[in-house]
Amino acid sequence: MSQSLIDPATVWAWLRVDLVDDGESPTGGLAPVDADLIASLILAAEVRLESFVGTTLAELLYEADELPEPLIRAICLDVATHYFSRLDPALPDAYFEAIQPWRAGSFGA
Repeated sequence: MSQSLIDPATVWAWLRVDLVDDGESPTGGLAPVDADLIASLILAAEVRLESFVGTTLAELLYEADELPEPLIRAICLDVATHYFSRLDPALPDAYFEAIQPWRAGSFGA
């Protein structure tokens, strides 16, 4: 599986999932029971975000030392939406408001 550009612990905190000792997590041995599912949702969220902004997150990260906070928040919103509404996920308006300055063809940023 590819490596995410966002720290999984950031998303775990956003989701407020219970952490258990898995003995191998980079966060001191604590990770959610479904860490693999969340990791795949993070990667999918990053791909969706890249399709909306028209550039890769790696390029954005190259231009700045870290991803802008609104984009991190958008990734967390995307993961939360798909994690809690697996049957019928629909991204909330807050997602699109967070990424608006970086959207392809938009004014801003």
